[in-house]
Amino acid sequence: YGALYNWHAVNTDKLCPKGWHVPSYSEWVVLGSYLTDSGHGFGGSGSDIGKSLAATSGWLASSEPGSIGNDQPGNNRSGFKAMPGGMFIEGEYFVLGETGSWWSSTAIDGSAAAWSRQLNYSGTGFSDVAYFNHCGLSVRCIRD
Repeated sequence: YGALYNWHAVNTDKLCPKGWHVPSYSEWVVLGSYLTDSGHGFGGSGSDIGKSLAATSGWLASSEPGSIGNDQPGNNRSGFKAMPGGMFIEGEYFVLGETGSWWSSTAIDGSAAAWSRQLNYSGTGFSDVAYFNHCGLSVRCIRD
């Protein structure tokens, strides 16, 4: 599932290899818009792009049509292969197999929180979620 990082680690030059970076919130939005506009929604249209991003295994099962945990071999049309790595909050590890959350490099002004994008086994979308900076989430690096 990979390592989990707090947001302070996200904003160092050492987390991603040279020539790569943690995407900003805006870059995550561009990915979601591209997949929606390119027909990656469940059934070929719409913003329910979760299955297109999710890996073909490793998620909890769901009976809800269009959800990530339903018919998992049909996931990953985009090639993103998102894994449900869970999260680390207040000294405890949560939701392995249920949720994948990826930091953005974008802080929320005036708070100790930053934006992330999240997938859930029982959901269909790619959601915006704010987490406190000390929480542990997954990271994806993208090429500069």
